[in-house]
Amino acid sequence: METLRLSGIDIIGNVPWGTHFCQFYQTKQDLIDTLVPYFRSGLLNNEFCMWITSEPLNVAEAKTALAEAVPDLESRIASGQIEILSHRNWYLPEGMFNSDKVLAGWVEKLNNALDKGFDGLRLSGNTFWLEKADWDGFTDYEHAVDSVISQYNMLALCTYSLEKCGAPEILDVIKNHEFALIQQKGQWQLIESSTHRQTRQAMQRQQEQILATYRSMREGLCLHELVFDDSGKAVDYRILDVNPAFEAATGLERAKSIGQKASVLYGTGKPPYFDVYERVALTGEPESFETYFPPMGKHFSISVFSPGKNRFGTIFSDITERKNQESKQALLNGILKILNRHDSLQAIVGDTLRLIKQTTGFEAVGLRLCQGDDYPYFGIDGFTDEFVREENFLCHRGGDGRVLKDPSGRPVLECTCGLLISGRELPDMPCFTPAGGFWTNNSTDLLSLTPEEDPRINPRNRCIHTGFASVGLFPVTAGNEIVGLLQLNDRQAGRFTPEQVNFFESIAANIGMALQRLSAEEQLQQAKDSLETKISERTAELAQAHSYVRSLIEAAVDPLVTINPDGKITDVNKATVEATGASRETLIGDDFCDYFTEPDKARRAYLQVFADGAVIGYPLTIRRSDGKSTDVLYNASVYRDLNSNVLGVFAAARDVTELKRAELELREQVGLRRRAEETARALSNRLMGVQEAERRAIARELHDEIGQGLTVAKLMAARADRQAPEELHPILKDLSEQIGDIIRNVRNLSLSLRPGVLDELGLVPALEWLFKQLHTQAGLKVSFECQPLPPLPIDQATGTFRVVQEALTNVMRYSGVKEARVSLKPDGDNLCVGIWDNGRGFDPSSLQPGQSTGLSAMRERAALLGGTCECDSAPGKGTNILLTLPIRAGAKS
Repeated sequence: METLRLSGIDIIGNVPWGTHFCQFYQTKQDLIDTLVPYFRSGLLNNEFCMWITSEPLNVAEAKTALAEAVPDLESRIASGQIEILSHRNWYLPEGMFNSDKVLAGWVEKLNNALDKGFDGLRLSGNTFWLEKADWDGFTDYEHAVDSVISQYNMLALCTYSLEKCGAPEILDVIKNHEFALIQQKGQWQLIESSTHRQTRQAMQRQQEQILATYRSMREGLCLHELVFDDSGKAVDYRILDVNPAFEAATGLERAKSIGQKASVLYGTGKPPYFDVYERVALTGEPESFETYFPPMGKHFSISVFSPGKNRFGTIFSDITERKNQESKQALLNGILKILNRHDSLQAIVGDTLRLIKQTTGFEAVGLRLCQGDDYPYFGIDGFTDEFVREENFLCHRGGDGRVLKDPSGRPVLECTCGLLISGRELPDMPCFTPAGGFWTNNSTDLLSLTPEEDPRINPRNRCIHTGFASVGLFPVTAGNEIVGLLQLNDRQAGRFTPEQVNFFESIAANIGMALQRLSAEEQLQQAKDSLETKISERTAELAQAHSYVRSLIEAAVDPLVTINPDGKITDVNKATVEATGASRETLIGDDFCDYFTEPDKARRAYLQVFADGAVIGYPLTIRRSDGKSTDVLYNASVYRDLNSNVLGVFAAARDVTELKRAELELREQVGLRRRAEETARALSNRLMGVQEAERRAIARELHDEIGQGLTVAKLMAARADRQAPEELHPILKDLSEQIGDIIRNVRNLSLSLRPGVLDELGLVPALEWLFKQLHTQAGLKVSFECQPLPPLPIDQATGTFRVVQEALTNVMRYSGVKEARVSLKPDGDNLCVGIWDNGRGFDPSSLQPGQSTGLSAMRERAALLGGTCECDSAPGKGTNILLTLPIRAGAKS
């Protein structure tokens, strides 16, 4: 590594940049003998030079003396490579010495020199002009120079007249310089201060350590310098030094590399990566990059730095093996991505083969898959139609064209592909792998086998005759069964390595697992389609029942309404619209009492219905929107769910005039209304019963049929994992875990439809199960407070469970928090259930139709059970749901 500069002074030899030394002289000739070779060496080695003169050697005398050693001195002065100045112009430009300005001037001169392409600054200054009064200030200046010069590409030689220095001054000078030159008995001697001697020795040890590191580095290291043409444009770079690791990585000898231009050494015509190297050498900014270098057939990671102007160094590592592994991993990742797509098998196989061919560069790839007794090509890329036509089928046929079978009843398969697919024991030959594959880098070797040596049945050797020298065949297995064969062919010999063979066998294994997954997904999709069909059929039945009830209501000539426990109208028929003059949309949700001339009397009427179960012939007067009124008699009764819980009031109005006019018709109508009421109640009960029964049926079907099928699939995957090669275990484990996830999802779906714990253990265990599920699956933590409860009927337990379930679902969807609180306690004859969260809350009155967040469903369930469900919420204040139900004592839950 080049770190030293030629001083030109024999006794000193080479010195590093940053050297600061001095000379004690007695005569003018002493100065000439030292400074002329000193500056001559700097000029010849591309350094900028500054010679500051003083008595006894002036500027003209210095130029004359130097010109004798450097004949082209004048041209060098003219070009700006050297300046020879008087001390008055440099040290005393304003009549006095200013150390800061002088020191800054040296640094400025250095920077200008570097910008012009010089390697550094070589200077000398004579101190003969220095007076006693200025000695202390100049000593401080020399100390400052000695402190900072090591940071720069500078060499400084300070000259002192021995006649003007006493012993104290000599000690001061030596202390502020690395060493001093002094003539004794006609010979120049070196005097070195103890401090600088220790520093020099430490630096020498450090340099030796750096050199040892340089030589023992595992990374290649090469130092270069730019080569310029006559116009000053960089056109190439020259190798200055290399370490042993460079030789090992490139195969180039150090002796033959140093001094060579890169374009010649690497045989590339243009210097490799010149734009990057030039940029670093000129700017000093380091860069790093990775590249493939074709002349060596290797990948390298290269870091570039600049140790000096127009120079750069490269530290590089051979990353060919890593790049090859990355390429293999990228190919495997790409294949896995394709194989895990939800797409047709034809598209998946086609894209997989295309990717293998593009990435590996093999001339032809193909995949055989089982089809009946044979294994034709399912996908190809690169094989000719003629080749496929002749090689497509493997079954060995007799003279009558029938497929021949072995004693076990399996078809006999021909050639090498048939040998591998048949699963027969493979011979002990290098071309067969322990995993059951086959590969060769010179397929013609098979032609030398005698019939006795050849294990194949009816070898066709079509690959050989087509010119494919490299052939690889890798079985595709699903579990323990060979279902296909991956084939890679190339006319170039030597395309396979043992590592590549292992890699292609893993690809074949992944294809086999993908085929298993696709088969499992197809079975699951069939089960899903069957389930959706059944749900659709049940939904159609419910819709038909609802349509039947609706037609009965609309067919009635009397106004019919349903009223919830709050006195709000929940449904009306066409006759009610005509009787009130208000639209259906206006009526639903309005207060029932607002459509009568005596609202309080109307309120007492529906309250009496809730209290007594029914009213008959209750006289009221309907007030139309146009001001007209109609006297009616209202007959009303409560309607219930399948568990006899009151949901609301069903009321029918009859015009009194019509009643008086035809009492007989009235009695018939009363009977009709009674039957309609009973039908409505029966249908309402039926609807609720059908819904819960259907939930139980679907839950059983998910658990008993689909759950068992998936469990069998998971056991088969576990069995395959035990029998598969080691490299397949992670993939089979992932498959088993995916099936396990599906099993858990099916189980959760079954439980969400109708948790069995509700039927078997009752409300409280069912709620505890629900809270655990929400915490496990959604991270919702539920704090549960429960006081002892009397036994509850199953309808109340079910309704309470569904309300709590719906409320907690809303917490997860809308609250933005992960905690909630549920309270369950008796209050007299009522059951009180509270659900709280401290989430973002909302304004219930601002909800638009269709945005009830489940509140309507919760309130309807409460009403069916004869209770209420209230919501208390405000933005930023959380939400409180309070469910109150009458407890029907004596029933078992």
